[in-house]
Amino acid sequence: MFRKLKLQFIFTNLTIITLLFITLTGGAYLVLHIRMINHAEFFAKRMAEGINSGIFLKDDREVKPTLRYRNEEKRPSSKRLKRAPAVFFVKVAPDGEIFYHAGNMPVIPVKLKPVVQKILTASKESGTIRLPDSQYFYYQTPLVKESGTLVIFQGLRMEKNTLYSLITTLIVLGCLYLILATFGSLFMAKRAIAPIQKLWLQQKNFLADASHELRTPLAVIQTNLDVIMGSPEETVASQMDWLTNIKEETEQMAALVASLLFLARADAHQQVLNKRFLYLDQLVSRVADAFQPLADQSQVKIVLDLEENVLCYGDEANLRQMLENLLDNAIRYTPAGGRIQIGLHQIEKKIKLTVADTGTGIGAEHLEKIFDRFYQADKSRSKGKAGLGLSIVKSIVENHHGTIRVQSESGKGTTFVIQFPLVKETHHS
Repeated sequence: MFRKLKLQFIFTNLTIITLLFITLTGGAYLVLHIRMINHAEFFAKRMAEGINSGIFLKDDREVKPTLRYRNEEKRPSSKRLKRAPAVFFVKVAPDGEIFYHAGNMPVIPVKLKPVVQKILTASKESGTIRLPDSQYFYYQTPLVKESGTLVIFQGLRMEKNTLYSLITTLIVLGCLYLILATFGSLFMAKRAIAPIQKLWLQQKNFLADASHELRTPLAVIQTNLDVIMGSPEETVASQMDWLTNIKEETEQMAALVASLLFLARADAHQQVLNKRFLYLDQLVSRVADAFQPLADQSQVKIVLDLEENVLCYGDEANLRQMLENLLDNAIRYTPAGGRIQIGLHQIEKKIKLTVADTGTGIGAEHLEKIFDRFYQADKSRSKGKAGLGLSIVKSIVENHHGTIRVQSESGKGTTFVIQFPLVKETHHS
């Protein structure tokens, strides 16, 4: 599936780049061709004005070399044509006969006559036409001092060669660019698909893990119900053990469903946060008091180091759930005789909350994964937990624009460090 998606990404990217390249190259060719024709037309009009006004060819010495081969049946030599500029003109009588020509003609007048007649019958006063040696721009205008038409030819070989060289260079560079773009698209496709692939795998694992976690309590409930239904004559009191098991599994399943619903709403950004200003030190103290009996039962000591009157802007229920999950984790993974220290301090423009324990710690290979859903570094000590607690903690912290990080070492304990931005009450609308 992802291979096909990657190929589609590369194909789409290369198609867009190719279309842009073709558009740019075609546009460049069109603009340069128009400028070439405009330049040739401007030159031809200026030359026509000069010829009609008598500025050009006033000196007979300039005209005679041209007149010498006017009626010759031989084409001028190629050496002479190569040295001379590719510009010439002819004067055409009303009957279509060429009675005068000057410049470096690529063909003799007899062979030029059909070309001139074709030009005269055309509706355009200017355009391009193909002659044996190259393409020429022509411009026709009536003679002023004589009866007939003046037709000026200007060779476009040099301009065409320059234009073709430029376009060829653009095409070669474009092909090289497409090759580079192919590798670039492949690299970008991998980077673009990677997060999608990761999310897809997480979603797949999430559904599998959720199904597994729900299957276990449901199986226990089904088994206990089978036992109860197998002894219909028994009283409720005699079946209390089985009913207690059902109640515990139901509560565990309800807690799991509530956690899944919380994370689903967080992913969809549909959580409604009832944020208000509250003293975070007081909330921490109340949660610690609520967990004190559980800590005493586990022979774990809770030590508080709280700065007074630390004002926080957030959702009290969410923040309480965050603290409860952290304390529950700390108590479960701290052996008897251990200690849990909760610190809260205001440092510059941040609120720093730490929860440190002297428990079993977390191996370095697990640190990057402990916030993943359903991930449990030590499943043998999960005690019925689904591995969603720290995922919920991280989600709550991020919803309050905070950050969370963990420091741990196996056998030496774990420290969670949470920082929230400090928001002054006067800024609250």
